Amino acid sequence: MEDEVRRQIIEDMLQEHVRKKILYVDDVNHSLISVKNRLKKRYEVYPAPNANVMFEILERIMPDLILLDIVMPGMSGYEAIKKLKADSRYAGIPVIFLTSKSDRESTKKGFSLGAADYVPKPFSDPDLIERIERQINPNTRGEVQLEEEAKRKTIIYVDDVNLSLVSVRSRLKVRYEVYPAISVAKLFEILEKVTPDLILLDVNMPHVNGYEAIKQLKSHENYKSIPVIFLTSKTDQRSIDKGFSLGAADYVAKPFADSDLIERIERQINPETRRESWQAESIRKTIIHVDDINFNLVSVKARLKDHYEFYPALSVGMMFETLKHVIPDLILLDVNMPQVDGYEAIKRLKADARYSEIPVIFLTGKSNKDDMIKSFSLGAADYVAKPFTDAELIKRIEYQVNPQTREYSLDDDDGEDGKLRILAVDESFSMLSAVQHALSDDYTGPLRGLMQKNFALYYALRDDYKVFMLSKPEDVKDFLKQKTVDMFLLDNRMLMSDGVNLIQMIRESPEHKTTPIIIITSAESAGNVSIIGQTGSCDTIARPFEPEDLRAVVVKHIIRQKG
Repeated sequence: MEDEVRRQIIEDMLQEHVRKKILYVDDVNHSLISVKNRLKKRYEVYPAPNANVMFEILERIMPDLILLDIVMPGMSGYEAIKKLKADSRYAGIPVIFLTSKSDRESTKKGFSLGAADYVPKPFSDPDLIERIERQINPNTRGEVQLEEEAKRKTIIYVDDVNLSLVSVRSRLKVRYEVYPAISVAKLFEILEKVTPDLILLDVNMPHVNGYEAIKQLKSHENYKSIPVIFLTSKTDQRSIDKGFSLGAADYVAKPFADSDLIERIERQINPETRRESWQAESIRKTIIHVDDINFNLVSVKARLKDHYEFYPALSVGMMFETLKHVIPDLILLDVNMPQVDGYEAIKRLKADARYSEIPVIFLTGKSNKDDMIKSFSLGAADYVAKPFTDAELIKRIEYQVNPQTREYSLDDDDGEDGKLRILAVDESFSMLSAVQHALSDDYTGPLRGLMQKNFALYYALRDDYKVFMLSKPEDVKDFLKQKTVDMFLLDNRMLMSDGVNLIQMIRESPEHKTTPIIIITSAESAGNVSIIGQTGSCDTIARPFEPEDLRAVVVKHIIRQKG
């Protein structure tokens, strides 16, 4: 028995030795895990979270191939391949770019720097394996190619414009067998010989249009279960709604990104692969982005797709259709849209128990105060005005989808152009300082649940003061170890919390023994001398308040303190 075990161990070691080695470089951890899991049955995969680690691994292991991401902090994929090709030890290792950057210029640049191949994400396992095999097992290329082609999914693409047929086929042929059809009549001719896994269908065509075609398909016993995706330049709400009402599985607007179309196709024809991908990338949060301008959808997805799974929707109707299949972690919602605008959309979302808890961030070009107030009053979690920076939007999203990031950052600069610093502790005013940060260059905090009274506070103070916000009295002590402030605004309901005497805590700090404290209280208690005496505060102000009233109280006590 012992000899048998020893023999098995030796065989395993020999097998391990002959397996080809792949070094995969990507700064996104779940991508490293996902790709390794999908390739580990065939290859020894060595993950590297950045290019520097890649070169450290190369000191110990000589791989047969390198899979390389492009967008990485520090050294990018482009810089990494330049360095590889300039080093005689590594110049002969084939490099395949495996990346989300699928535009023509990025692809051209990759090949110009010496890449052996270029694979855009998302990818199918057979496609990536075929590309790898072409580089590391040249003698088996033909065999592998035939084997993988036998497994390739088939697509019929119907469009009356020949240029579109040629273009789409060339963009998809690496992954799928694409049968072009110049008319609906040609579609049915092909269907007599081939049963496709999916049909791509244009809408505007002479004689028989796409709507009539899908009716015929869905009424035919042999074809009714074939998923149909409309691929068309008709992007108005009525056309989209009509497409889904006739049984379309999805609706993709032209122009489109290759990665977006492939992702939509994969959802329909490889549900098991897609499910495995979801499981492998379970830490990725999902976002539905609703905007009636296709360029905005493509742009935002391209800027954030390394962080989140994006589901674009050209209309509110398309959003609700997507919600039948996906419950996202967050919805990005434009305001100005035809037929149903963002305000009406959020009302419908909040009125539906299935979707009412999904946080909604308005991402819009409307940036005036009234629009913000209206959005928050309808239940928006946040409001981001275009144009925006990627870092800013990611911070806002992260606050909503990753609760563990909601702690207030204490890393802001203490002063800002000589502004006086105010610390507000008020659970109902949650995240006021984040509004101020969001409208400046150093946004670090969250923003949620603002009502009109919060805007009164913000607009009363924003021009002359820097406002910090805490929602837990117990956090004040740590805050004051790192910062000093010129005034405190305290909610009277927060003065005692879990045995913590908030004012006593403040007065224990040597720097704040005489710092003004204003209590925000109910209208009935405002100005009550006994409250001021009992709490040791300087003044009170009633909620809700007008901006000029709060400013008057703040100025009075700041002048008194400084004077």
